[in-house]
Amino acid sequence: MSMSEENSAISEQQKKRTAELEALRARLIAAEESGFSKRTPEEIRQAAKAKLKSNDDL
Repeated sequence: MSMSEENSAISEQQKKRTAELEALRARLIAAEESGFSKRTPEEIRQAAKAKLKSNDDL
């Protein structure tokens, strides 16, 4: 593999890594902006189960 091909491969890896990091940052920002829940994990589980039961999915 020539030096030019190696540099191209490294550049592509860097571009992919940068895109992955940008996507992760966007998801983290969206999660932060959605706010925090005041419910406990148990309350969230119970609400999810109730919703599934009401839809006959559980």
